[in-house]
Amino acid sequence: MRTINYDHTSYDRQSVGSLRAAEAVLKHVFKFIQPKSVCDVGRGIGTWLHASKQLGVETVIGFDGSYVDPAKLLIEREEFQAMDLQASRLSLPDKTDLVVSLEVGEHLDEGRADTFVEDLAGMSDNILFSAALPYRGGEGHINEQFHSYWISKFQHEGFYCFYFVRPLI
Repeated sequence: MRTINYDHTSYDRQSVGSLRAAEAVLKHVFKFIQPKSVCDVGRGIGTWLHASKQLGVETVIGFDGSYVDPAKLLIEREEFQAMDLQASRLSLPDKTDLVVSLEVGEHLDEGRADTFVEDLAGMSDNILFSAALPYRGGEGHINEQFHSYWISKFQHEGFYCFYFVRPLI
């Protein structure tokens, strides 16, 4: 994974909008599943996990790079694990009720895509996932793919795609 240098102001600029988006999206997702535990892969300072807790989730864990400043976390320090998502396999001792991974897949090279999806699938039976489409461009985007690319990888792991969030928000 190409190193991305997010500075402190990057997260400050992003956090308000990210928190609003998390609240808007998760309130709809939580109508379909009522998770007690959520894992978020690639979540920076934890805005989506923070929103999950505000909506009643009891247990959260987040994974992202060591570049995340622990002082900026919106979740407890012990709810965050720093790791290289390109080089490290992801796992949890127990499955969570929901795994969230939004706009992360495009930052991982194509050789990691299959095992990344396999890792997500091994951590939960419910996954909220998105990744940047081709031609979107962005900092560190090295694997922008159409939806069908990711859908086929999740189908290989026994998952089905339900595209219901966008029309609701």
